[in-house]
Amino acid sequence: MYGVSLEGISEGDTAAELVKQQLGKSLVVGDRARFGNLRLTIREMKGNQIEVIGLKLQNK
Repeated sequence: MYGVSLEGISEGDTAAELVKQQLGKSLVVGDRARFGNLRLTIREMKGNQIEVIGLKLQNK
């Protein structure tokens, strides 16, 4: 619907899992991952766990 490619993304994947897959293990607040025109930004973490992710649609 938003023009985001779902290739390689499973139906059950969470946004946090997608960010971890793309960026690795050493994550901090402010890290960003892009999927097509969709940007996911880590907003809050609790220890090593992502608690809140921001979502923004980018213009192509």
